[in-house]
Amino acid sequence: KYWADSLTEVQAAFERSFAEVIALINTISETELFGKHQYAWLGDFVLVDLVLNNTVDHYGEHFKAILAWKNAKVR
Repeated sequence: KYWADSLTEVQAAFERSFAEVIALINTISETELFGKHQYAWLGDFVLVDLVLNNTVDHYGEHFKAILAWKNAKVR
């Protein structure tokens, strides 16, 4: 989605989405975030597992692609 964008544009989009995630997380109580069996649809997982899988872990999944994109932009 961002291959044609400048690094500045990509970083700005990331900052916006990161701020949205933080704002949403700040509306959730610690019990809801870390407590087991808060949501039946999570089964044995806790909500923080989803947050981590879709943020920190997700970033790592795309590190190589981001590095390749960045290197291609430099040339």
